[in-house]
Amino acid sequence: MAGWTRNQKIAVWAIIIPVAIAIVGCVTNDLIERNREIAAAAYLRGDINVAAAALDEILKLNPDDIWALDRKGHIHEFRGELDQAKDCYQRVLDLAIEAKYDEGRAVAFGNLGVIYKAWGNLDRAEEMYLEGLKIDEKLNRLEGMASKYSNLGLLYRTRGDLNRAEKMHKRSLEIDKRMGNQEGMASNYGHLGIIYQMRGDLDKAEEMHKKSLELNEKIDRLEGMANAYGNLGLIYMDRGDLDRAEEMHKKSLEIEKQLGRQEGIASQYSNLGLIYQTRADLDRAEEMYKNALEIDEKIDRQGGMAIRYGNLGTIYAKRGELDQAEETYKKSLEIFKKLSDLGGMASAYGNLANVYLMRGDLDEAEEAHKKSLEIEKKLGRPGGMASDYGNLGVIYEMRGDKKRARQYWEKARDLFEQIGMPQMVKKTQGLIDGLEE
Repeated sequence: MAGWTRNQKIAVWAIIIPVAIAIVGCVTNDLIERNREIAAAAYLRGDINVAAAALDEILKLNPDDIWALDRKGHIHEFRGELDQAKDCYQRVLDLAIEAKYDEGRAVAFGNLGVIYKAWGNLDRAEEMYLEGLKIDEKLNRLEGMASKYSNLGLLYRTRGDLNRAEKMHKRSLEIDKRMGNQEGMASNYGHLGIIYQMRGDLDKAEEMHKKSLELNEKIDRLEGMANAYGNLGLIYMDRGDLDRAEEMHKKSLEIEKQLGRQEGIASQYSNLGLIYQTRADLDRAEEMYKNALEIDEKIDRQGGMAIRYGNLGTIYAKRGELDQAEETYKKSLEIFKKLSDLGGMASAYGNLANVYLMRGDLDEAEEAHKKSLEIEKKLGRPGGMASDYGNLGVIYEMRGDKKRARQYWEKARDLFEQIGMPQMVKKTQGLIDGLEE
């Protein structure tokens, strides 16, 4: 531009600069779209690290990209990084409110609900789900409605309201079927399977989990496959098929590690601990429980911590370390009360009762088992009720009251028969027969 006047130079740059900006804008948009494709494909196949790297590239170019922030939140959630996940979801909500983007608000409310539930704040979680559901219903957004109904089902199950939980999951499943959403169908089959298992209907539970596994395998959804394998493992463990249960839990653990999903890794360590505990390999069981507890503490997963404390308490009780067992069970009970987790509270009371029984303190043991039984009846869980009836029978037999012992054991036997646990039926009938000798 040598020899050009100042005005001539300005005029030329006035043309060049907008063109340059347009070119840069096109390049930026192309990079964003390319990274969206990479992130979406990697996320679906479970390659979380590749997905995260692609999302980071998008956010470098546009820090307020709602799609990328939402997906980044999911990845933090997978990894157990709940604080970072909440930050992403909250930013999505703020941007959606600012842009008057109702669908974004609905999604963000649902995601924040998941985080609050993981932290044990069930009331706040329910508030988030219902806010999101209200928007989804207004928009007739079926995918969002299905998601919120399913999440509400999980919340009500945590509270021990199995009937309400079942109703929510069936609503969600109905919508998913209408949409042909196989991922949603697989998830809801799995959730219904857990509800039936909690009620002691193992055959129906297995049927649901196998439907879930089949759909997840069809769409190559690793997270769902891990969940289904883990749930099937629990059913086989309930039936006493420990080798098959171990096989399922190891398959699940392998996938969870591949995904880097901390919550899932902790759960499968715990499930393997239960298997080793049943086989009387207490040292190996303790190792698994401590592995799980370490992860739960790291990600501040309160419900998981409560379960792990209960598991460790059982190990200490089996070793005869009753003071340590009682202390650990009380830690578990305290957290379950904080979470309003009735099922967990029932288990903790039952565990404490066993400690008191081992000490010979029959009055405290009876009181704790009756607290547990009251909750189990409220939840409609025949398996838990049967266990408490059986233990109350032991207490009355130790007191020499054979008539009351028989009554409790007969109730336990009938419930075990009702839910298809023949080994426990045989064991309980043996106790009844022993009274006549």
